[in-house]
Amino acid sequence: MAVRAFDTADTTLGKAHDILAAVGIYLRPDRKSLAEVQALHSVGLKLFSIWEKGEPSSASYFTADQGRADGEAARAYAAELGDPAGSTISPAIDYDSNPNEVMAYIATFHDAIKEYGYHWLPYGNGATLQ
Repeated sequence: MAVRAFDTADTTLGKAHDILAAVGIYLRPDRKSLAEVQALHSVGLKLFSIWEKGEPSSASYFTADQGRADGEAARAYAAELGDPAGSTISPAIDYDSNPNEVMAYIATFHDAIKEYGYHWLPYGNGATLQ
């Protein structure tokens, strides 16, 4: 698949370096390999990782236990791909969640990755991020 487009509603004047530092990749063994990550780095892209396991699209997925398990798996795979401490891993929340439905998941995900020096930012649609 050839990717030939970049889409944004924001002005990009003077922001080329910011764009190069804002490329998200799904941190899944079935979607990313070390060779692919190294190739992206070789052309100057700076990446942030998006952790997704299965189809996290309902409240029943986002438990504290799942957050800990996902955080541990995400940081292990990020380390395997060479993501250094200080980089970002974002858990994917792929539905219009209520913050109360995902807070326990996010807290334990964050705890699991911060022990190894990773940071987190939420990743999802507008309703979830609000």
